Amino acid sequence: MSQVTTDTKQIDLGAAGQLRLPLAKSDVNETDTIVRVSDGNVVALGGLMKLELSDSRGGLPGVGDNPVGNFFRNTDKQLVKKEMVVLLKPTIIQGDRSWDEDLNETRARYESMVLPSAQGSTR
Repeated sequence: MSQVTTDTKQIDLGAAGQLRLPLAKSDVNETDTIVRVSDGNVVALGGLMKLELSDSRGGLPGVGDNPVGNFFRNTDKQLVKKEMVVLLKPTIIQGDRSWDEDLNETRARYESMVLPSAQGSTR
């Protein structure tokens, strides 16, 4: 899982002032695992976990910074935890017929997971 964001770098040029440069910043999460498993069994690889903290503040300009300005500003703090778990199901393909059967089984499993949740969201 990778994410690219914009980060601003401020460079002090001395008497010439300051220069602000937008730069790309990337975060990459990866895992590398070797497992031994029988045909058709499911392997759960460790999850990639990420915590995001956002802290935003808004208010009426000039008034929100005063000691009594608490009535004219708002603060929003959020902590979001995201986790991605990788599940693998290795299948040994013996021939074209077993390949077709496996695709049909996989499609049926996928539709049984996705369709009920899609129907529930239309309410």
